[in-house]
Amino acid sequence: MLDAEERDLIERLRRRDEAAFNQFVILYQERVFRLVLRMIGDRSEAEDLAQEVFISIFKAIENFRGDSQLSTWVYRVASNHCRNRIKYLVRRRRKLTHDFNEEVGEEGAVGSHGPERPVAADRALEAQQTESLLQHGLLTLEEEQRELI
Repeated sequence: MLDAEERDLIERLRRRDEAAFNQFVILYQERVFRLVLRMIGDRSEAEDLAQEVFISIFKAIENFRGDSQLSTWVYRVASNHCRNRIKYLVRRRRKLTHDFNEEVGEEGAVGSHGPERPVAADRALEAQQTESLLQHGLLTLEEEQRELI
C-alpha cells in the first residue's frame, strides 16, 4: 500500500529527522487544517489543534503499522483529536454556562465574572434548536457516515 517515497518519509520521521518532519508538515498541513476547521468550526481553535495533531503524529509515528496509506492514518489521528477537543469544548461551555447562571442575582444582574459577551436569548435558543436538529439528523446516519460529516 505504501510507495517507496512514503516509506522513506516514514523511516526518516521515525529517526526524528527534522527535515522529514518539515516535509511531512508541508505535505499535509493544508489537508489537516481543512479537516480540523470543518469539524471544529473555529479558525483559531483549528490552528492550535492542527499543530497538536502534527506533534502527536511525530511523537507516535512508531505506532503507524503501514496497513494503510499514511494519509489515512493522519486523517484518523486528526479526527480523533477533533472529537476529543469537541468534548472538551462542550464540557467547558457547560461549566461557563453553569458559572454564569450561579452569578446571576435575584434581579438578573451579572457578577463581575460573567461572560464577556453574553449571547442574546433568541440567538442562543435558535442555535440550540439548530444543533438539536443537526444532532438528531446525524444520529440517523450510520457511524461511518457520521464520521465523514
